[in-house]
Amino acid sequence: MRSLGHILLGGVQFGEDEEHAQFQFRFLFVIVLSGIFTSGSFILGHLAEANPMGPVHATVMGLHIAACAILAGLLYGRRDRFRGVAWAYGAICLGVMTSALVHVPADELRILWFFLSLPAFHLLLGPRAGAAYAVAAMAIILALNPRLTAAYSVHALATALVGMTYLAIVFHAFSSRSISYHAQLVASKQRLRAWSLRDPLTGLANLRAYRGAADQALALARRTGTPLAVLFIDLDHFKRINDTHGHEAGDAVLVAVARCLASEVRSSDTAGRIGGEEFAVLLPATDGAGALALGEKLRRAVEALEIPAGSARLRVTASIGVAGLSGHHAAYEALQAEADAAMYRAKQGGRNRVAVLTDDGAGTGGPPPLEPAAFEAANCPACAFGRGEGTCPLAAVVRTHAHARAEAGEILLALAPPDGAGGRACALGRNPAA
Repeated sequence: MRSLGHILLGGVQFGEDEEHAQFQFRFLFVIVLSGIFTSGSFILGHLAEANPMGPVHATVMGLHIAACAILAGLLYGRRDRFRGVAWAYGAICLGVMTSALVHVPADELRILWFFLSLPAFHLLLGPRAGAAYAVAAMAIILALNPRLTAAYSVHALATALVGMTYLAIVFHAFSSRSISYHAQLVASKQRLRAWSLRDPLTGLANLRAYRGAADQALALARRTGTPLAVLFIDLDHFKRINDTHGHEAGDAVLVAVARCLASEVRSSDTAGRIGGEEFAVLLPATDGAGALALGEKLRRAVEALEIPAGSARLRVTASIGVAGLSGHHAAYEALQAEADAAMYRAKQGGRNRVAVLTDDGAGTGGPPPLEPAAFEAANCPACAFGRGEGTCPLAAVVRTHAHARAEAGEILLALAPPDGAGGRACALGRNPAA
């Protein structure tokens, strides 16, 4: 439900980092509306002879009401008109105050209106506009004072000019510092937001950012009928690199692969690191053939990498699964699960290849489908679940894949009880090794 303020301002939208612009817009709208009521109250006082101000200035006040109503209408729901309306309102107010200075000599304090408007100029248009207003106000007072019916004394003028100068300096410093502080705050928030959405090691989108982009891309593809594809990339034998050369070398490999992926994809694509050595690439407006071609291009690029690690130069390969959006993908999880399953198909086919699942559950880019087979826990290199030493790390993946492909009647991954055992162990085709 929209707030009252949102409705009154015409539904103008501001971003998270636009608090200052939002304040300025609302403040201008409020003072424009308040100008209508303020001038209206003075006219009522004039008509009731409680505060007579002369026919000329009464007419000026009526014109001020009309001008404020027009400006409010121009500003309503149009933030792009803010600066134009703000400058117009400032000029109109300066004219009204000049009229009061000339045509209402009975009001000795009418000069105070010039002082009261100074903060609004600083808040709405910044320190430079505020300084320009102060100079203009002092010039008007000095130029018109000799022509006034009841001119101000030299002492009064000196006090007014010194006071105006003092206020101008104070508000100039305050508004400048406030704008600078707000800019620094916005920059800090943007840096924190960027850090929260980036993988700290590789600089790619992290899982949170990738999933957010995926949900948006899926919604857009559904709405526009455009294709959408996903690549799921897993580095082959990455654990061996860590075990042999150390985690620093493993990190260097991940960084090199991430840079390779980022350099090969389009600006409209989203490459993310979603696991230890697992990457994913989201491909909007890309069909299956285009995704396969890009997958092969990325595979070759990764294979060609030579990553320095001490005195050695490491080589790495990747198994890549491809999935394209179709009618049976009710949610992005199903699309990602299919790409994941295709990646395991590439692993089963010998690694360092690109695979995609066909409609009948077979895979291209690898050998024919393998029947699920149960393994004793002792034979499963991924876990010791059957020995009661914890939960199988592949269990979540298994459940995801089994659910995603249940309608097609295929189970690429399964949890099966080992022969003669009461527990369960992993089953990943005939070869559970990652």
